[in-house]
Amino acid sequence: MNKGRIIWYSEFKGYGYISHDDGREIYFHCTSLDSSQSAVAGSSVRFDIFETSIGWEATRVEAA
Repeated sequence: MNKGRIIWYSEFKGYGYISHDDGREIYFHCTSLDSSQSAVAGSSVRFDIFETSIGWEATRVEAA
């Protein structure tokens, strides 16, 4: 799994961004979060990533 920190998340919009340890900013959708976790800016997370037609996306986002 990859590691990073949540840099921004909007519960209203249902998505946010993670700063990957290698410097990339990676999009994630609220459905990628562990159901018991809330996304808070600055939180350390682990996640899987995949490449989409418009960039990188995180999945299986969980607290580190």
